Amino acid sequence: MDFYQAIKGFNDFTQFSDESHYSDVPNDWFLIISDIESSTDLFDRGSYKLINMIGASTIVAVANALKTLDFPMVFGGDGATVLVPNDKIEIVKSYLATTVKNSYEEFNVKIRIGCISMAEIYQNGLSVQIAKFCLAGGPSISFLKGNGLDWFEKKVKSGFYHLSTKSNVDLVEVMAGLSCRWAPIKNSQGLILTLIVKAVDDSHCFSELVEIIKKIDGIVSLNEEKANPIHSSKMSLGNFDVEANLENKLTRSSSVVKIKIKMLITLFMRFFNIKIDGIGLQNYLADNASHSDFKKYDGTVKLVIDCNINQKNLILELLKRSFESGKIYYGFAESESALITCFVKKYSQGQHIHFVDGNNGGYTLASKTLKQQMQSRHEKEINS
Repeated sequence: MDFYQAIKGFNDFTQFSDESHYSDVPNDWFLIISDIESSTDLFDRGSYKLINMIGASTIVAVANALKTLDFPMVFGGDGATVLVPNDKIEIVKSYLATTVKNSYEEFNVKIRIGCISMAEIYQNGLSVQIAKFCLAGGPSISFLKGNGLDWFEKKVKSGFYHLSTKSNVDLVEVMAGLSCRWAPIKNSQGLILTLIVKAVDDSHCFSELVEIIKKIDGIVSLNEEKANPIHSSKMSLGNFDVEANLENKLTRSSSVVKIKIKMLITLFMRFFNIKIDGIGLQNYLADNASHSDFKKYDGTVKLVIDCNINQKNLILELLKRSFESGKIYYGFAESESALITCFVKKYSQGQHIHFVDGNNGGYTLASKTLKQQMQSRHEKEINS
């Protein structure tokens, strides 16, 4: 892990395009991409939280295998992208296999997980570069770029490079720390806007993408707290039956009854701000915002932002104009609240991370719209 831990991080999101922040991934590392097969079916059934929980389970499995949060990871809503060094790849594979097996047995949901060596990526004349984006007071998340990402994602979705599902690692160990007992978090400014924005061609249109993000930042101030959809004052526990049953099936860490008891204890601890790991629960909840991944870059810009109607209209008009000029693809989803999926090793700063998506579809819906734009443009080019 020395390579990644040595990378100097940055904390201004608008610098996501700065080449000086990026490094080539070492030849002996492995790229892993996961996604839920037929996630749109789950979306159509309204299983938004389940999509996020299973999507985040890849990251949780790798974190528990590596016993650290300090590794390259990007959450994508219905899946994730991670990078792992050669000396850890076998244990990571076994942890991931347990995740795949449990998801199918408990929910009849298939997770596609592909794994490829960076050496093979490079042998195909492709590239993957990585940067470290530091969350304020928290851990880091990774920003990724390079044509190897899209290439490998297509390979995985076509049935290549899939991991074996054979594993003897206990699910409790694999999913330790994964939870989502919180109800959807209502917006503070008017709505939650989920965005995915991608340059049509990185070599010719990337500068347009950079300018668009700078303009979006000018509209909503991405580095300020008001754009962050995670507000501790609006966090409340979800339905005890629903949350306890979901967590039990995903992690097997406790019985349904015990999880409900823990939720009651959480209410008590929050009211009295009782300390765990040396930090009061109210303080921990306040840290959730600065430990959340509501803005990221993995070849596409992904944002989940709290904004008002006027800001939304300005952003969508900006994106529409750029799309019509042939520079970008974009997808968006609008909702009243955001979903949060939690991975907590400890309650102290830097030891927990919170994966954010828009409620009612979020990234899944935005991705669907973006893919429709890409397909439509492709068909027009063929017929022209």
